[in-house]
Amino acid sequence: MRSNKGFTLIELLAMLVVLGVLMVITVPNISGILKNQRDNTLVEDANRFLNMAKTVVATDKNIKKPSSSMSCIVITLEYADKNNEISKGANNQEYDRYDSFIVMIRNGSSYDYRVRLIEPGNRSIKLQPESSITSFQSLSSKDKENSPVIDDDPGTTLVTESSTKDQIASSLSAFNYNHNICTIENVYMKTTNNY
Repeated sequence: MRSNKGFTLIELLAMLVVLGVLMVITVPNISGILKNQRDNTLVEDANRFLNMAKTVVATDKNIKKPSSSMSCIVITLEYADKNNEISKGANNQEYDRYDSFIVMIRNGSSYDYRVRLIEPGNRSIKLQPESSITSFQSLSSKDKENSPVIDDDPGTTLVTESSTKDQIASSLSAFNYNHNICTIENVYMKTTNNY
């Protein structure tokens, strides 16, 4: 008598079909979960950067706050993150330490903040108001996909290590949605190169 140890060709094909169906269902879900996790990491880093900049403004005696309404200062990641706490993004790429910055705008007696956090070649945050950043994590997955907070294209480089205050002001006004967000009074890039 012949022993029946093993699978028939039909059984193997049926198993492959079942595995194929499972792959079709799970791979997009896993990809979506990973994308959401990377986006959440980016937003968490933006919040950390924002809080770091607020602390630097409160404690650094060299920083001059904006003096009049609709005037602003720009603080780069390089200046705010002296201990290199926010260095790599969700895709393990270094954040652009100069093109990532906070704009602190005087609005009457209070201040508004806008955040730009660039991970070159990956999803980035383009100059978004603080309220958009802080509310992002409470959005549903579908709303996160449609949110303007995170963008696949970081766009034009606005600030480089050698940028002057006028170049930064020109880049910001051309980039900004309102084309005239504020008048830049000071730019804090690194401890030895401020305008």
